[in-house]
Amino acid sequence: MSKQLLTEVHVFCPNRVLQNSILDPSWPRFDVRDTVKVTCEPGYEIVKGYQTIPHFYAECHEDGIWKTPDYSCQREWAST
Repeated sequence: MSKQLLTEVHVFCPNRVLQNSILDPSWPRFDVRDTVKVTCEPGYEIVKGYQTIPHFYAECHEDGIWKTPDYSCQREWAST
């Protein structure tokens, strides 16, 4: 009977959810199921379609990718 070697692979998510985003907490990497508060860098705002929001929460998934609800950090429009 042959023995199979089982190797546990530890998956991490990167310390960036979106381009131009800020994470709270801010760590070098995150474990699966970690949740972070996402805001945008100064001069950017979180946008989904025509909606803007101040922040959202993202969760690190088993595939090493953040679960985000299709938001992005886009440059704020200057009001004139």
